[in-house]
Amino acid sequence: MSKYLAIFEDANFADFFPLTLSRPVWGLRFGIGTLAERICRAFPEHKPLFFCRTEVAFAADGESPANPDWPKDCEELLLINGRSLWPEKVKAMLPTGPGVIKENGNLVAARLVKDWDKLKLQPTGFQTDKATSGLPEKKSSEMLANFLWDLVLQNGGAIGQDFEAMASGKNGKKMFKEVEVDNQAIIKNLEKVHLSPGCKLDAFTVLDASGGPIWLDKNVTVHAFSRVEGPTYVGEQGQLLRANVRAGCSLGPGCRIGGELEACVVQGWTNKYHSGFMGHAYLGEWINLGAMTTNSDLKNDYGPVKVSKDGKEFSTGQMKVGSFIGDHTKTGIGTLLNTGIQIGFSANLYGGSLFEQKLVPSFCWGTPERMVPYRVDKAVEVARAVKGRRGHSLSPAEEKLFKKIYEQTEKQREAFLKTF
Repeated sequence: MSKYLAIFEDANFADFFPLTLSRPVWGLRFGIGTLAERICRAFPEHKPLFFCRTEVAFAADGESPANPDWPKDCEELLLINGRSLWPEKVKAMLPTGPGVIKENGNLVAARLVKDWDKLKLQPTGFQTDKATSGLPEKKSSEMLANFLWDLVLQNGGAIGQDFEAMASGKNGKKMFKEVEVDNQAIIKNLEKVHLSPGCKLDAFTVLDASGGPIWLDKNVTVHAFSRVEGPTYVGEQGQLLRANVRAGCSLGPGCRIGGELEACVVQGWTNKYHSGFMGHAYLGEWINLGAMTTNSDLKNDYGPVKVSKDGKEFSTGQMKVGSFIGDHTKTGIGTLLNTGIQIGFSANLYGGSLFEQKLVPSFCWGTPERMVPYRVDKAVEVARAVKGRRGHSLSPAEEKLFKKIYEQTEKQREAFLKTF
């Protein structure tokens, strides 16, 4: 008999749009890895199972398919909400017997020894009430992310926590046998820096871990005149090109980054090759930002930033909030993005001026003064070309998802385009 760990997304996944239009909430990047990967690291003795909406199920870890049948050899099942920020703390809170942890009425985690057949996957999220009803309950606080800016603002702390867990026992001398570091590269606070095999640091590069750890994954190249400030994580095959990467950044695999980033999370395979500033932002995959694309992350009156939510302005309660950009979106040269702007999936923005809008829906194309619908067949064609340039292909499931997101966002897009 075996112990299993069920990582699920609940009905709050929509509060993480536009990023969760195309992935499960537990697939969001946070610290060194995704939310799901961090949960799995905290529970190595349990076999992971993944549950999410059917349309994004293909975006699971690639090894364990999402939404499996309950295994017949299960003797104990842990339920962990995919929005969990601090799985080690959740693990410490879990009762030794059957019981649940809740936060503001939301299930954070549960330990079950029966009744998992009562757990149901619905279009609105994973239904847990029947299986957890009547179990002893503990209450938690600040264990769950509620919005994308929660992940951005706490990302530096997560990188630090992950570094301590993952760097323990690593041999620093061996590290330098597997990397290429120019003798004119500078590393400050070496004990807080990890270079994975295949990393390359050119001359006139600086890794400054004085304020937090730096983790460069396999085959990362830091080109001349780049500076990286910890806490920061750079994913496999990443390239930094005359980049100023400031504290609190997590960059997924295959990113090509130039210019200035501060407290940004990027899912992966995104190009910000040229100058321009992105701050306190969360970006998806396969995005291309034209030269000098810049977002505002601070209002001139230093007041709390507002975002668009359910058609109304909603205060984040935070002084610094940048932009949130969905997968496959593109910007032209000189694009300026308003504080707290949300840009949907596969949008195309250009014109060299400020987008004052707080929301640009998916599949919109144009300038701040005039936008039109972006044809889904054309968007699929472009995505196929973009991924092909990097040695990737667009799967049938991804193509189907393009069309699904187009349908899901049609009413929002139509209402938005009527304003022009």
